Amino acid sequence: MSRLDTKLRRISELEAGKFADMVGEVIKTYPANFDSLDIYVTDYTENQDLFYYQDPSEMDLPPTKPWPGPYGQMTLQIRLFEPHASFARQNIREGDLVHIQNIHVKYSAANQLEGAVHQDRRFIDRINIRKISRQDQIQPIRKLKAEYFRRRLSRSATITVNEPKKPSAKASAKKKEEKKERQRMQKEQEQKELEERAKTRAAARAGINPHIRAGASEIQLSTISEIINNPALKQTHRSGNVTTLPFVNAKYRTHVRVVDFSPGFLEQFTQSMANPAWNPAVRNGSPGNRMPNDRWEWAFVLLVEDANVPAGSTPERLRLFVSGQDAEVLLGGLKAVYSLKEYPEAVDKLEEKLFIIWGNLFELKGAFRGTNNTLPLPCGDERLQNTPFECCVEEYGKRLAHPTPIHPQGWQRTHRLFKTQILDSDSSDNSD
Repeated sequence: MSRLDTKLRRISELEAGKFADMVGEVIKTYPANFDSLDIYVTDYTENQDLFYYQDPSEMDLPPTKPWPGPYGQMTLQIRLFEPHASFARQNIREGDLVHIQNIHVKYSAANQLEGAVHQDRRFIDRINIRKISRQDQIQPIRKLKAEYFRRRLSRSATITVNEPKKPSAKASAKKKEEKKERQRMQKEQEQKELEERAKTRAAARAGINPHIRAGASEIQLSTISEIINNPALKQTHRSGNVTTLPFVNAKYRTHVRVVDFSPGFLEQFTQSMANPAWNPAVRNGSPGNRMPNDRWEWAFVLLVEDANVPAGSTPERLRLFVSGQDAEVLLGGLKAVYSLKEYPEAVDKLEEKLFIIWGNLFELKGAFRGTNNTLPLPCGDERLQNTPFECCVEEYGKRLAHPTPIHPQGWQRTHRLFKTQILDSDSSDNSD
């Protein structure tokens, strides 16, 4: 197999949040929906983050629908969307060796790796799955497959020769305990998946975007007004004097809608960690200088208001900073790059992700440039079409170089988004 393609990966090399190409054997196909198809592909390498397919020889009773193999953690489930799904239905069969491009590798609701292949936004008719015929691609898969079956035969022979006909009580108890542990883990995974689907359905019924998931469910919901006017900001002393703190260290969970963002262009959504204007820890180098070991991170702001605000009222709004690892979590593992202007495909992926969180806001902001229209729009203005979502907010203080009239104590009260993730549209279950 040629390794010149930097996105070409073995199953053993797959990581969540990244895009990859792979070559493998189709083990099974399954119609997921009218516009999608699930295929199960293996290259006979292992990845501990994949679903575990149990060997029937380890079971007391054979399964009613046996898995064809390979057993263990060697098979990736990939959901193909149109036009790839229709092509695969007509041209790909179980047992075929295929080359699949641009697989979005991610975690499922059960916290296992899975893949998705969506329509190419630039070339809508491009097909990202095809049969392979080149020997330099076929031979490595056949070699890995042969090695897998040699290991199975060797294991079977070892068991036959070395194990007594009647296993010892200790070995039998250990085997039963291992089986119980596997079954327990499988039940936990299934239960977790059911709970996640229930949460998604409940959110959809409540008018909350089911494609955005927030953690910290133990935190009570707050409104934007309650966050801004946190009573903990007022400290009453024994003397009766009241001190207003510049900020409090607090975490909140809330339902909000995005009404504006900054910077105004997606190409400006990254910052260099070598830029002292952005990263105060840096003392050398000029701002904006690209350094050999430079690292860039996402950095943007969402202006939000409460999910439910009466039309015509003037709501309180909050600026949420989104940067670093919090931004990567929000964007499903999408990494920041040096210059988004030089990577239009990265801008496309960013726009696709953020569309889920802010709807047509990006298009409105572009259309309003050079006009008298401004954002945010008045509450109830139907030109903005997006769905409220649940998110986690952390409040902290940002130390300023010098006190200012607005911040006389030298601290700026700041709020950031955290533990909030945009899911792929196919990751949620909206069925009742």
